[in-house]
Amino acid sequence: MTNVIAYADQYDPAAPWGYWLQPVADRDGTVGWVEEDGTCYASVRDAFWRGRLGMRSDFAADEQLDLMSEVLGAIKPLERIAPVEGLASYGATFWRQYPLWLPSIGLVSHGSGPFDGLALTDEGHAVLPMLIATKRRAPVARMSPRLIFQQMLIDAT
Repeated sequence: MTNVIAYADQYDPAAPWGYWLQPVADRDGTVGWVEEDGTCYASVRDAFWRGRLGMRSDFAADEQLDLMSEVLGAIKPLERIAPVEGLASYGATFWRQYPLWLPSIGLVSHGSGPFDGLALTDEGHAVLPMLIATKRRAPVARMSPRLIFQQMLIDAT
């Protein structure tokens, strides 16, 4: 069994996720971000997507991180009030997956039901402002998970 260090024991939970990353520029002036272990990433979002979540870089990262930002942003008020109706449009399959996945990666505490008891962890509170601050500047139409998957299939061909 591995020892897992609590996010708050390693990083400041009041600061946005990735505040410890160091900027670095290569010879042509391209800026990257270096993790404490020396791994270099193209952006803070890239460090979170590939480094923290272990995802492939070609896997619709921006759309998925924008969706994660929406979900975390909706869960945050759930710590005090009833569920936000806007997220119900994602459907039952989505809500069976996301409340299981987010606790498994440490961004949300376990709830007793799809909404009951869900709360952002210290890391979840740090990730949300990072995702909001690093969101692409161009307006992005709200896409359902089905449309995102269809776009990924089109992009892969």
